[in-house]
Amino acid sequence: MDPRFTALAVSAFLNIAIPVALVIIIRQRFNVSWKVILYGALVFLVFQVIARIPAMAILQSEAREWMNATNTNFVLFMLFAAVTAGLLEECGRWIGYRYWIPEHRRWQDGVGFGAGHGGFEAAFLIGSIQLLSLATLYILLYVDYHTLFPQVAEQLDTAKDTFLQVDWYTYLWSVFERACAIVIQISLSLIVLTAFVKGSIRYLFLAIGYHTIVDLTPLVLHFSKSYFITEMAVLILALFSAKIIKNQISSIQSELQDHDNVPII
Repeated sequence: MDPRFTALAVSAFLNIAIPVALVIIIRQRFNVSWKVILYGALVFLVFQVIARIPAMAILQSEAREWMNATNTNFVLFMLFAAVTAGLLEECGRWIGYRYWIPEHRRWQDGVGFGAGHGGFEAAFLIGSIQLLSLATLYILLYVDYHTLFPQVAEQLDTAKDTFLQVDWYTYLWSVFERACAIVIQISLSLIVLTAFVKGSIRYLFLAIGYHTIVDLTPLVLHFSKSYFITEMAVLILALFSAKIIKNQISSIQSELQDHDNVPII
């Protein structure tokens, strides 16, 4: 069996299995309500999958020629994309905490909310797409499509050549990226939760700013042309996010111990 097919199959499985396992562990260990986890996933579905991604796809298609004209244009477009992602997702988180789960203010709820958000992103946006790619790759590698689909055989030959140019281990990078992304999403969820626990809207703006920085990492790949350097940048952000998680947990615990009532913002 072609190693690319095997690697893609493993990657698709892990990108679905790891988030599911993580959510189950968090729910059992921290006694987090399914409501919190599912609303975390709903925020990503509504504010990214439904609201932002289709709009950005249309905009990117219309602006492709301009975007690729110069590096400056590319950077400006990526900055716009990063800012819109930060605004929509973090404001979505704020709406979720404020209106959907106003009674859940423990740090454990913030972790569950972030795991639901990041886990759904990994399983739905990455894992499901990889399953579709796996089906396509199976046809390209193991099906006589010249006989079955003669009208599109030439296009399928081109697609097959593209697949075969990719090193097998490249497909496994996505597992590492999604694991790091879930850590980052949990940190962002805790930052936004802190806005409610401390009664300060500035934490929402901090989350938007940090999310924007995270979403600018594709620029590293664009200019370095190195997947390794890009993944190291992602790892650094994940480690920094782990530190944020630790700090925000301590901050939320301290604030809730000092105050009986959580401020409403």
